[in-house]
Amino acid sequence: MYSKRRVTEIIIGILLFAIGCISFYSGYTAFLYIYERAGFSWEEISLLKVFHNYNLITSMLVIISGIFLIVSKRIGWMGSIVMSFSSAILLVIQLFKLYYDGNEYVEKDTSNAFFLCLSSAFFITIGMILLHKSFIKKYQPTTRNIWSLIILFIVVLTVSEIL
Repeated sequence: MYSKRRVTEIIIGILLFAIGCISFYSGYTAFLYIYERAGFSWEEISLLKVFHNYNLITSMLVIISGIFLIVSKRIGWMGSIVMSFSSAILLVIQLFKLYYDGNEYVEKDTSNAFFLCLSSAFFITIGMILLHKSFIKKYQPTTRNIWSLIILFIVVLTVSEIL
């Protein structure tokens, strides 16, 4: 019989996997739509830019983190924390980009802002759940290096998306 922590871990892993798959699919279809409209050839396209601009790398990292969390690997736990907080930060950045274009305030539909805020709160909640003492006790991130690595990855992912 599973403990509550293990059930929570599986549910979070499945949610991250599903969100990553949906995000990957939407980015992929958006790319294909633009690709077909623009009439580029595959030789004219930088796959690295495509993966970056359509959040395909982030989506794959969320999928991988979810899978490893489901199978109870420490890297999955760490990756899920990193991807949860990074996703929340990136959604807040998108919210600011939605309303501020340079120095100019731009009015937009509030349903988009509501969705971004709700999604950001969702990812923060997942990150906070994974930082619960029962998960810390299970994965035993005793060294300062693991916490430094988690913070470093959050900062790197956030900065790479901003630039």
